[in-house]
Amino acid sequence: MMIDEYGNMVSKSVTLEKDSNTLRVILEAGSAGWGSGETWAVTDDRTYFQGSYAFESTICGILEKELQDSFPNKKVEVINGAVVGHDIQQHFAKYMTLDHLFKPDFVVTFAGYNDGVSIALGSCTSSNAVLDEYIKRAAQQRSSRFPFSVSLFNRILAGMGNRGAGKGLENWDGSWHDGEGLNFYKKVEDRMAKNAAPLFRIIDAYSTQVKKDGGNHIFCLQPLLSRRDAQKELTPLESKFREHIEDGEEGVLQPFFFGLYFAPHVDSILRANGGTFIDMGKIAAAADEKTEIYMDYCHLTLKGNQMCAHALAEEIVKQLKN
Repeated sequence: MMIDEYGNMVSKSVTLEKDSNTLRVILEAGSAGWGSGETWAVTDDRTYFQGSYAFESTICGILEKELQDSFPNKKVEVINGAVVGHDIQQHFAKYMTLDHLFKPDFVVTFAGYNDGVSIALGSCTSSNAVLDEYIKRAAQQRSSRFPFSVSLFNRILAGMGNRGAGKGLENWDGSWHDGEGLNFYKKVEDRMAKNAAPLFRIIDAYSTQVKKDGGNHIFCLQPLLSRRDAQKELTPLESKFREHIEDGEEGVLQPFFFGLYFAPHVDSILRANGGTFIDMGKIAAAADEKTEIYMDYCHLTLKGNQMCAHALAEEIVKQLKN
């Protein structure tokens, strides 16, 4: 594993300059894209490690190899620009302040889980004025050739917080059994939709800018263990993971909102801007019932990483050959 001077994980040193024979992909994601192992020790099974994958075993490392095999005469560089805990607001800010400088041919956003809190609690501002200022200040940072910093994010995200009280969730016991989950979801969908609206504006600005920069934007909704509208038949261990999640505070919106509302809206935004949306949850749903892809609520096994990387490789190869 190599962490370069910009904080990205790469297989080899990558310069800002890029020649015409280089195919360059950069991934913006949270911990699942970074390659984190099991985050919550939810069972006594210690099969799954709690560190990070080597680059070659991450989605980016597997993708790089598949693309290099497909284009042997090109120099393929896949940059793992993920940051543990980052959400869509921060993916956009990191692209605007640093990652556009690499002139990527493809920008892959691998997101979902970390945005659940802002959608459930309304922690992304609903103020258009604040959003306009956020997007404007992100654009202003593009003139800088210095790597992003925590202090920059603190400035650029200032005022974004508008934490709601989670109204409508007070009487929810966390259970999705016997159809109660879907009925409850229908009661709170409008509130979640309102909370997600600012994120849709940010995704639109993000995708628009990638296109202006000459890149291709691929937005991937990451596989989520709690989803009910698109889910594989779980293995016994994956079922234990989900039981643990449902007994706690997780999974209040993932089972239905991401698939039924979030996915089609993001798909529409990406299509309008010439980008591509991939619902990795639906791809995961086709996995064999004996194949474990989850090692907790959203972090993936090596099989899970391979599945996501292969789907990305197929899409990128298709676009380049067409």
